[in-house]
Amino acid sequence: MTTAAFVRGPMGVSMVSDRAQSLHNDNGTETEIPGSKIFQMSDAVLASTVGCSGLTGITYRLIADSILTSGVSRTPVEDAQYLAGQIVPVIQAAGRTMDDLTQNAACGLLSTLDDASDGAILAPFKSLPDSPSTKKATSALSQALSLAKDFVSNLPADTLLQPFDVNKVVSDFVALSNPSLVTHLGNDIGLSFDESDELTKGLAELYAEAFTKRFGTRDVGILTMTGYGPKQIMPSIATLTVVGAPGGQLIYSIEDDDPAKNGVLARICTPGQDSAQQQLIHGIDPGDSSGFVGLALTGAKQTFAPSDDQLKEYRSGLETALDSYFDETYTQPFLRVVRCLDEPGLARVADLLGRVQELRSVASNSQSTVGGVLEVATITKRGGIRWHRRSDVSLNGDGASVLG
Repeated sequence: MTTAAFVRGPMGVSMVSDRAQSLHNDNGTETEIPGSKIFQMSDAVLASTVGCSGLTGITYRLIADSILTSGVSRTPVEDAQYLAGQIVPVIQAAGRTMDDLTQNAACGLLSTLDDASDGAILAPFKSLPDSPSTKKATSALSQALSLAKDFVSNLPADTLLQPFDVNKVVSDFVALSNPSLVTHLGNDIGLSFDESDELTKGLAELYAEAFTKRFGTRDVGILTMTGYGPKQIMPSIATLTVVGAPGGQLIYSIEDDDPAKNGVLARICTPGQDSAQQQLIHGIDPGDSSGFVGLALTGAKQTFAPSDDQLKEYRSGLETALDSYFDETYTQPFLRVVRCLDEPGLARVADLLGRVQELRSVASNSQSTVGGVLEVATITKRGGIRWHRRSDVSLNGDGASVLG
């Protein structure tokens, strides 16, 4: 659990982020790194990361710092495009290989698919005895791959992804050595398998297809950039989502939220999909909404025994009614306020969103992972970038903080 939020209005944009981030290690583990997630891109654009904070041990912040050129002005979406083109070259310059990137892309992928399937994919392994033979483990893996292929084929496509060569991804996975793709998976889940060309290709094809799909547990890096380009009157937000870079081929998408293009004067972006922030802004978070619909459908089936078509129509109507109610009751009133906020107000709202998720993290049943000082910054056309809270008070920027 992390906390990050972007509050965009006509007069400026604010952002908040905690300082706890995780970075993938070569052996599939993660290291928690304390440090600012907010960094500068071009002259009037700041960025922050959520999720996977880098590839092969190289943080996105290091990449951004290495390509920063003073005096260059770009829009957030231009910065996102520029950064996407530099990720792999900088990682190579830092001494990491294409094989490193491919191994990194394979780390934990089957487990994240299993989480998305509520444990259905890896179910064949649960019946294995302690320390099973490689033959039994391989048989269970074949069953798991069959289940995974069926599951992945029914997932929605990620239509925002930039085009990439799926066949090359398959060949890069098949060519892996030290360890091979199958051995890598065995290391991930603690088993040994009898390798074969058929098994390796099947796993490689599964992984390549999974990269083209959207699912909630997908381990991605989300880089959100916000601020002004030289000709922008109002700030915009661009989101760069990095899925992986097998064989040095970056798999990513970019979304551009520019009010001059879409006419939306105010936006609140919570890239971590943080539940407490969602509830504050929208009155409900997606998980609770889905759970409510599920309970209603279960009650309808037990009480009225509807046909499948009637149940589908009921679901659709209920989801539409819920979305409309919460949008009119919570979201739109919140955004009406944001449209009127000046710089101090934007900073306070961002700080509030960060703190409400920090409280949820502390008060939840799981271990709190919202860590360090909540850093807050704003960007306005007149004043440029201003820090309202930063971990190092000597870097507080010009003027007194509105937050204390």
